[in-house]
Amino acid sequence: RERKRPPPPPPAAPAAAAKAPDDADDADAAKGPFEGDECPIVEDLHVVARFGAVGEHWYAGTVQDATRAAEGVFTVAFDDGDVDDAVRREDIRVPRLAGGDRVEALYGATDHYYPATVV
Repeated sequence: RERKRPPPPPPAAPAAAAKAPDDADDADAAKGPFEGDECPIVEDLHVVARFGAVGEHWYAGTVQDATRAAEGVFTVAFDDGDVDDAVRREDIRVPRLAGGDRVEALYGATDHYYPATVV
């Protein structure tokens, strides 16, 4: 199925002989732009995922349903309007945020997103 916009890059492969980082900042940088597999996947989480578990393309979306998390399966609503109700955990990546990153966030008990900066 053809997509209209280019996909985000896939996670970087780890270096074959990576040197142990000296401090926590170096350790975070060494992990790349995505959180590890231990990161919990919950509803409303912004992710990049493979649509239909095929190909090398990753697309931005939001976890819509995590009721089958124990099975390792999630429903992802992609930003282009497609929905996949059988995305496997290994086909989901969670972007890593760092201080200074610009984001949109919910504030209080509202359903409105506001521009914000990660601190």
